[in-house]
Amino acid sequence: MNIEKDGYLNFDGREKTEETIRATWSEFREALSTNKFKYNDIEGALNYTFLHQLDDFFEKNNCKKLFTKELRDVFIKKNEVLRGTKLKIDETPDYERFLPKSEYIEKDNRFSPKGVEWLYLVVGKTEKGNDNAKNCTIKECKAEIGQRFGVCHFQMDDKFRKSKLVDLTIACDCSWEEWEEKLKKEFEKIARKSKKLTYEIGVKIPASKEKVEMVTKKCYSFFYAKLLSQEIFLPVDSDKEYMYLPFQCLALYFKQLGYDGIIYSSVVYPTAKNVVLFDKLMAKPYGNIEAFIVDDEMMVNN
Repeated sequence: MNIEKDGYLNFDGREKTEETIRATWSEFREALSTNKFKYNDIEGALNYTFLHQLDDFFEKNNCKKLFTKELRDVFIKKNEVLRGTKLKIDETPDYERFLPKSEYIEKDNRFSPKGVEWLYLVVGKTEKGNDNAKNCTIKECKAEIGQRFGVCHFQMDDKFRKSKLVDLTIACDCSWEEWEEKLKKEFEKIARKSKKLTYEIGVKIPASKEKVEMVTKKCYSFFYAKLLSQEIFLPVDSDKEYMYLPFQCLALYFKQLGYDGIIYSSVVYPTAKNVVLFDKLMAKPYGNIEAFIVDDEMMVNN
């Protein structure tokens, strides 16, 4: 991707960049799996191209704020925030059943190893007739048709409302073509304004450096987030301990930057999102617990 002198975008070379990100991610994962550094050794991780480039992108290019949301941005009226669990046939679940406890976390999660009590939640829409949050929760827990299942709503603890989350889904709601067109229009607007000033006063006025930099950062942020989403956030069905290691390192890197959690795409249910909170007390269960038998309609992606 290049930003040309006339303010137009050129997305040539995107395929090569995709290949590079895939390759550096694979190198990163392989180094972790062969114990060249540990997942919690962020200094060692920064010696590898993938995280080094991501760090440059976030810190040196000052793009961090474009990825930053507050906890209160997740817990808004139009969102439904849930956590689910498989239930025994005769089980009557209470709130405690939906809180992470280290003794029951026997397998690795995407961003945390076994035993770590981080809070994983599903975020969906609350429109009438839209069950994408509940259905996503069922699929995230790998429940099967005919199995008993429970879901519980969560609300934020108000004292954490300004806690910072890194949002890795900023590029998920539009295509490459839609975003390219949007950015072209923003650059054209800047270029037209510059030409208008030149015409009116007869002196060459360069386009606002600040505005160009802002749009450029938006462009690179979308580009990087889109590639991360497409090339990295893929379903993992086997060898999770190996496949999840780089995600766990990535989570600690974001934690070191001062974030309190991560918003990320659901790989099993495209119309919903997931959030992991590094402090399980940031949100708490409320309302009625819904227990039901999973049917085939709940297993369809929307």
